[in-house]
Amino acid sequence: MEDDIKLAEKINSLLPYFNEDQKRIYLASEAKYLGRGGKARIQRLTGTSHNTINRGLEELSAGTVQKPNERIRKEGGGRKKAITPAIWSNIEAFFNRAFCLSFFLTFDIKPK
Repeated sequence: MEDDIKLAEKINSLLPYFNEDQKRIYLASEAKYLGRGGKARIQRLTGTSHNTINRGLEELSAGTVQKPNERIRKEGGGRKKAITPAIWSNIEAFFNRAFCLSFFLTFDIKPK
């Protein structure tokens, strides 16, 4: 139990300094070092998904190394840009026309 606390302190003190790839590799190396039950123990202590650790183990065994200038995530991810004012004015104009048309149809008024 005391060993788990020390291990968790060690790992959790280092993880904030790693990017995603480094984190996977580090956790996988710790799990490999612990041997049988190491993956489950690391998963329990850090709250990391077993898929993350498994992927790190695969990367360790394959010997893949990330180049320093490579992106970690693909481009285009994340939140999309907000609606621009020009697009919003087009949307507003569309709904205004639709509202006016439904108003005329509701009261059987013929627009000029």
